[in-house]
Amino acid sequence: MDSIHSVVQQLEEDYMDGKPPHAIEGAISVFHILTQEVYNKKSVREIQETLCTQHIVIIDQQQSCAKFDTHGLQMLTRLNEPVSIQGVSLVVFHSGSL
Repeated sequence: MDSIHSVVQQLEEDYMDGKPPHAIEGAISVFHILTQEVYNKKSVREIQETLCTQHIVIIDQQQSCAKFDTHGLQMLTRLNEPVSIQGVSLVVFHSGSL
C-alpha cells in the first residue's frame, strides 16, 4: 500500500493548481483534448500532425454505431483525400478502368 501512495505522491508533484497537466488549458501534455465538433472541422493533415506528438481525446462524442464499411469509414474521414502512410503520400484516382 505504501508503494501506491508513493506513486500517487510523485504524480501529484507535477500537478498545477491541484490538477494534472492534461487538465490545464494551454499546458504541455501528452493529451490533446477536443470536442467532437472541433475534431470534425480539422483536416486529416492537422489530425496526423497532432498524433505525431500527442494522443487525441475526444469529449462530448456521440456514441457511434458505424460499421466497418465504406459508409462507416466516410464518417471518420473523407475517402478521396491523399493519405500519408509512414511519410509517403498516396493519391488514389478512380479512372473507371484498370
